[in-house]
Amino acid sequence: MRRILWRSSACRLGLLATLAAAPLAAAEVYVPAINPAVANDGSRSETELWISNPGISQIGFTTAYLAADTDGTQRTTSSTTQVPAGRAFNVTKVGQSGKVGLVAIDVGAGLLVEARLVSTSQNGAVAVARVPVISDATKLAAGTKAELLGLERDPERGRLLHFGVVNVGSQTSTCQLSFFRTDGSQIAGTVALSLKPLSLLHFQDALATLGEGRVSGVRAEVTCNQAFYAYGATFHYPNSHYLFVTPTSHTATGTAPSNPPPPPPPPAGNTVVFERAGLIHDATSVAPKGRIDVTVPRALSLKRLVLDMDVVPGPWNREKIPGNHGLVWLYRGKFRGNTVANVNTFGPNKYTFKASQNIDLDAAQLTVAEASLTLNQGQRYHVHYVYDAENGRVTATISSGGQALRTLSFASTASGHNLTVPSTGMIAEFGHNFGQEGPEVACPGWKYYDLRIEMVPY
Repeated sequence: MRRILWRSSACRLGLLATLAAAPLAAAEVYVPAINPAVANDGSRSETELWISNPGISQIGFTTAYLAADTDGTQRTTSSTTQVPAGRAFNVTKVGQSGKVGLVAIDVGAGLLVEARLVSTSQNGAVAVARVPVISDATKLAAGTKAELLGLERDPERGRLLHFGVVNVGSQTSTCQLSFFRTDGSQIAGTVALSLKPLSLLHFQDALATLGEGRVSGVRAEVTCNQAFYAYGATFHYPNSHYLFVTPTSHTATGTAPSNPPPPPPPPAGNTVVFERAGLIHDATSVAPKGRIDVTVPRALSLKRLVLDMDVVPGPWNREKIPGNHGLVWLYRGKFRGNTVANVNTFGPNKYTFKASQNIDLDAAQLTVAEASLTLNQGQRYHVHYVYDAENGRVTATISSGGQALRTLSFASTASGHNLTVPSTGMIAEFGHNFGQEGPEVACPGWKYYDLRIEMVPY
C-alpha cells in the first residue's frame, strides 16, 4: 500500500495491496471496478471511493480487491484504516489497471460510502460517473428478477454496452441472463451463467457478443439462485466516459415495493385506534426494554390490525453475534399463542429484518419471514405491520426516507380468521433486556417513536 497523504480532511491511498489472508467480513459492501489501462479512444478511467464518518467517534474500514471470476471468500486484504470523527477519506486507484474486479469494503457501523468512476479523455477532459455500491439494502434476493432498461449499442456513435453480474452469496450461483428488443423479441437465447462465491462476471461489449450491431431501448433480465446484483456500463465517445445502468427501483429492493406504504385511511366508525406520539422508549443500560400497555375499550374481534412506529438504531450489541435487536413485540398478555407481532433485526454476521407471529398456535409453533437488511446507526426507519386475519396474511414493511427497503409476507393463524383481543388489552415492548436466553440482546442507544395501532373489528 502506498504511503498515506493527508489533504485537508481527505486522504488518498494508492493501489490496494494484498497482505495476509482474511475471512469474509460481515459488514461488507462491494463496488465494481472497470479500469481499462487505456481505452480504444485513448481515454483512461479510474475507480475511486469516498468514505465519510459523520459520527462523533473514530470508525475503521478495510478494503480488498477481488479479481473478476475468482472466489471472493478466499482473498487477501489490506489492513484496517481509521476514519476520525467528522472526516472523510478519498480512496483512489482502487482497481487494477487493465483489469475488472470488485472492491470489497468492510465498513464499520455509521460510515458512508460512495463510489465514482473518473474518466479522462485523450484531450484531458474529465467526466465523473457514480458507480453502484452493492450493500444489503441494494442487493437482490435469490429468485428476484432484475430488470435493466434503456440499454443500447451504436458503435458509429461510440456507444458500447458492458454488462456485469455479481454473486453476493457465499456459495456458487447459477444465473439466467436475457436481453429483449423494444418489440419484445429476444436477442439470441437465454445465457446460463455460473458464478463463483462472491464474484463478478463482466462482459465487454455484451450486445456485440450476442450478434447485435446497432440496437437501442434494450431490456435485460437477470435472475440468480443466490443473492445478486446486475449493472450495465455504457461507454460514451467522444466524451470518453461511462454511465451505469442499475436495476429498476421495484426490483432493487427484492420483493419490497419502491414506494412507502400509503397513509392509513380515516378510521371507520367502529375502528379502535391506540396512539403514543413522540419518543416512546429510549433504551439505556439501566432501562434497555420499554413497555406500553395497549388499552382497549372492550373485548374485540378483529379482521385487521395495523401497527406503525419508528425506530432509530444505535450501536450494535456484540455480546452475542449476530444478536437479535428488538424493534417491537406486541402480544395479548401471555407468551404462548398470543404474539401478534414480533419484529426484530439482526446485527453483525447476519444483518437481517425478521418478523413472526404465533396467534392461537401450540407451543414452539409460529409463522415467520426474514430478509437481508442492514440498519444504519442514527438513521430513522418506519415499521408498518399489517395483521390481516380476514385474509390469513401478515405483511411487515420497513422503510426509510419514504423508500420501502424490505417487505415480508407470511401466514396469519388467528382461529376462524378472527383476531381476538381481551378487554385487558395488549402489551407492546421495545428492545430486550440484558442476559435474555437465546439470541436476544439489549440495545442501549436505540430510540423508538410514534406508536400507532389501528384495530378494525368485524
